[in-house]
Amino acid sequence: LMFSFLNLNAQTTLNTTAVSGFANNNGSGNVTFNFQNTNAFPIIITGIEGITGSSGALVAELWTHPSPVNSSSSVTVSTANGWTQQATQAFTGVANSTTLATQVYMSGINVMIPAGTTVGMAVYASGQRYHTMVSPNIPLTTVAGGGCNILMGTNISWGGGQPNVSASTNSPRAWLGKITFVAATPCAG
Repeated sequence: LMFSFLNLNAQTTLNTTAVSGFANNNGSGNVTFNFQNTNAFPIIITGIEGITGSSGALVAELWTHPSPVNSSSSVTVSTANGWTQQATQAFTGVANSTTLATQVYMSGINVMIPAGTTVGMAVYASGQRYHTMVSPNIPLTTVAGGGCNILMGTNISWGGGQPNVSASTNSPRAWLGKITFVAATPCAG
């Protein structure tokens, strides 16, 4: 018998721009948060959307860490600190420093998140916008759907910096974007 993973379920999109009170009010690059898969099966991230204040030819990056983000001082997203770049893709940025309209950063990607895990996650794009978190959205904001959660808040959500170059030192900064994923369920063939 051979086993393969097939995408059998409909896609789900988690949208942080739909959080009440979130605004496109700050930004400059990297944003961290935690991604939790509470399902009994792995999921596959297939797309990322975000907001950038820059225009022209840009590159987006998706990074993960096997442990959730939990830092009271700053976060340095780098391979030296155990982070792994899972996907990168070029896109044409449309500058937006006022609205919550997202644009596609990455599509057709294939990033698996195991069942029953919470990982640290970072999305980077030049000039990426984020939300400066204030009450009532701290200490924790959860965006849920399809058995998965985006967790943002104190000691989790760091903004600014660039992976493998500089630390993210602004907190708490909520990521403004969308993650699209499908279930990966085993099938005997």
